Amino acid sequence: MQSRSLHARIMVLLAIVFGAVSGGFAIAAWVTARVVADGAHDALLSAGAAQIAENMYVAGGVLVVEPPIAVVASLSAQDRVVYKVVDARGIVVAGSSGLDSPPADGTHTQLGRTRLMGQDYHTATTARRIQGGWASVTLAQTNHAREEMARGLAAKSMVLILALTGLGLVATLLAVRLALAPLRRVEAAIAARDPQDLAPLVVDAPPEIHTLLVAINAFMARLEAHLGQMRRLIGDAAHQIRTPLTALTAQLEMLEDAKDEAARQQHLARLQDRAGQLGRLAAQLFDHAMVLHRAGQVRLEEVDLVPLARQVLVGLLPLAGRIRLELEAPEVPVLVPGDRVSLREALSNLVHNALKHGARTHVLVTLRQDAAMTLVEISDDGPGIPPARWQHVREPFHSRGEEERGAGLGVAIAEQVMRAHGGALSFRLVSAEGFSVILLFAGRAPATARVPVSKQPAAED
Repeated sequence: MQSRSLHARIMVLLAIVFGAVSGGFAIAAWVTARVVADGAHDALLSAGAAQIAENMYVAGGVLVVEPPIAVVASLSAQDRVVYKVVDARGIVVAGSSGLDSPPADGTHTQLGRTRLMGQDYHTATTARRIQGGWASVTLAQTNHAREEMARGLAAKSMVLILALTGLGLVATLLAVRLALAPLRRVEAAIAARDPQDLAPLVVDAPPEIHTLLVAINAFMARLEAHLGQMRRLIGDAAHQIRTPLTALTAQLEMLEDAKDEAARQQHLARLQDRAGQLGRLAAQLFDHAMVLHRAGQVRLEEVDLVPLARQVLVGLLPLAGRIRLELEAPEVPVLVPGDRVSLREALSNLVHNALKHGARTHVLVTLRQDAAMTLVEISDDGPGIPPARWQHVREPFHSRGEEERGAGLGVAIAEQVMRAHGGALSFRLVSAEGFSVILLFAGRAPATARVPVSKQPAAED
């Protein structure tokens, strides 16, 4: 399933944030509108109650209240307005006796709520001192006007909030599009490229996008190097296979034209030799391609080189003939971080080279490890590779000597494996009749103490 675009994700997230903020503002606007409406109508009620109290007087010992016509008219026509006047003796002298009123001392107007005849009222109660006592006035009004005022104020606030939210979303949309413009330029630069063009991208981009460009360019550099290796391998393989195939065809033709059995057997032996060379070359090509593919692609693991070397030597026993294969290794694991398959191929190719091109009586594989390094040495008692050719044999399809037929990949495969493992391959002339190939891994030795090494014939394991 295709993931949503970054633009869509950002807009959805911002819409949620804007929605949450707008919701918070809407709640705050409604609460504020209620407070403002209550404050305005409570002020009107308080003023009306005070006006009624000012119009009270005593006549003939009785508290007289003029009808509060002006007060009632000043309040909303949508609401029902009632009042109650209580003299100093607590007797209701005017208004609705069923209206609740708190005791008043004249220090301040008391606001409250009550319910009368099934309707809710807001009340304001004030008092006035007359003839040694406190007469109180309670003025009450239903809630229709104040609710309408609160809704009107809230609606105006909501319109403003929605307008600001919409403008904010539009501005954010434009900002996101501008922020993502460098990514679109990178996309356009890649899309406009020729598929064969793996040169670094050069795009004007902010620092946040520059890191992405660095990663893309690093990837393309690795891809270019990998493709270059593959192209060289294919070209070399095509060139190298052509020669043995031509020779094989020629031997077949000569075998068909042979006149006697001796000539036939001679051509058959040459044919078998050519077929063996071609098979070995094909195997090395597969090994080289496999090593190139696995380099940098396979997760490294702890590999014990002791059983790995023993397995390689046992596998090559059929090719050894009278040549003795030996392994010299500690009696504890020799661990390196690596790719087991590639390491096995490297060691196998080097031992095979020693058997075919150098060793006269024996091949010795030595494993050593200390706190600084791990060493694998493949030595034989043959003449070895002349120092002048040490650099050339690291490259594919270079033979050990000018006098030898064919070419090989064994050292090149081992060289590639060591590069992938951060190690090094080197050569050493032991004596006039001795030669070594050394694989050196940087690393640490296990904490286990070493014991004296011993030569172990590979066939005994």
